[in-house]
Amino acid sequence: MEKDEGPTFEEGKSRTVIIQFRDQEEQDVGFEISVESASTSKLDLNRLLQGVREPAAGEDENQVFQFYLDDKEIKASIQDILDRIHGSKVKDAQEKKKLYTGETVLPILFKPEAMFRIRPVTRASSTLEGHNGAVLDLTFSPDGKYLASGAGDATMRLWDLTTECPLHTCEGHKDHVLFVAFSPDSQVVASGCMDKAVHLWDSETGEQVGKPLKGHTKFVTSIAW
Repeated sequence: MEKDEGPTFEEGKSRTVIIQFRDQEEQDVGFEISVESASTSKLDLNRLLQGVREPAAGEDENQVFQFYLDDKEIKASIQDILDRIHGSKVKDAQEKKKLYTGETVLPILFKPEAMFRIRPVTRASSTLEGHNGAVLDLTFSPDGKYLASGAGDATMRLWDLTTECPLHTCEGHKDHVLFVAFSPDSQVVASGCMDKAVHLWDSETGEQVGKPLKGHTKFVTSIAW
């Protein structure tokens, strides 16, 4: 008789999965937790981690973490990463064994994000963490939903102002991102860089729109729609 390997993965279908948090040393933190794959977001993972983990000495109690499954960053939900893993072509039977089934415990690696602060005249209202380099430019979307930031780590980040959590990390520039600007309908954000290129990004998905716009011979220091 063949061994029953349990329920198999169906791409795009939400299901209950079991996760186990692991730190950067790949040590298990807390206990195994059962969650809904499609409805468990990065914000939910931060809340769950706070419930099972003791903060380190001197650590900010509002520290935000990045989460990874199978070396892929979880930006929206666990289900999105599972779809990417299981939707990829499997080259041999050995790789098939690595696919996650309904009874597999998913190891969720977490890492602390860097931070920058938004400070009104009177007090600090929020601490948004994520960049690994100096923040060089900020802009709010016209609809008030997002904040875009360009930094010296060659990334442009999008932040959800409702949850005050990182939404997308937009990678593609090769140098400091000097300027960011939203389109009037808030659907696209442009970023200019020291690599002399302008990139366009979908504000909802964080995906790049089209190819980089090239032609400048010096740094891109300003953008206007």
